[in-house]
Amino acid sequence: MIKLSGVSKSYDVGGEKFFALDNIYLEINDGEFASIVGPSGSGKSTLMHLVGLLDQPTGGDILVDGKNIAHLSDVSLSKLRNEYVGFVFQQFNLINKLTVRENILLPAIYSRKKLDYIPDERARSLLLRFGLQDRIDSYPNKISGGQQQRVAIARALIMKPKLILADEPTGNLDTKTGEEIIKLLQELNREENITVVIVTHDPSIAAKTKRKIKIQDGKITNN
Repeated sequence: MIKLSGVSKSYDVGGEKFFALDNIYLEINDGEFASIVGPSGSGKSTLMHLVGLLDQPTGGDILVDGKNIAHLSDVSLSKLRNEYVGFVFQQFNLINKLTVRENILLPAIYSRKKLDYIPDERARSLLLRFGLQDRIDSYPNKISGGQQQRVAIARALIMKPKLILADEPTGNLDTKTGEEIIKLLQELNREENITVVIVTHDPSIAAKTKRKIKIQDGKITNN
């Protein structure tokens, strides 16, 4: 699915080169339920940005289904990311001036891909599945945090992605609601074979995944 081969990400800081990631080798296969674990500053967010095709490495190669992203134009890379990856963030990243339905439909609106389904019907189906059908015309700031995260997951699913990247998805939720969100991600992985990667600093969240990718000081220490 996604293969990182000798990947590094460096920045010039005060005339010196700082490596946020250093010579990373990693494969994430179809259908995995994995976590990227590490303390603040370990490089896990940088790794997530590269796996999610939000950034390019300064060294090494990233292959998606055998295709090297370095050979893609910005437009092609953006198209691949839109269709291939669904993102779920700690802060939900919903737009308060748009309704729940409108937020979910955003990726489809910006897609250049000809879809083989009707986005509005899929959005309504996802809302029904997540128990949010009565919130379809609500605004994000009028619903609970757990409901907002479900909306964010529905938005991540609207394009039928192969991969969901969840960055600290329970960070702004109470324990009970956080557990419900993890169970929902587990169901999506198990029932629809969607690859799920959770980025977290919380060992209890990582313990719920089938594979733990540990990162420290820009290097993978356990894979």
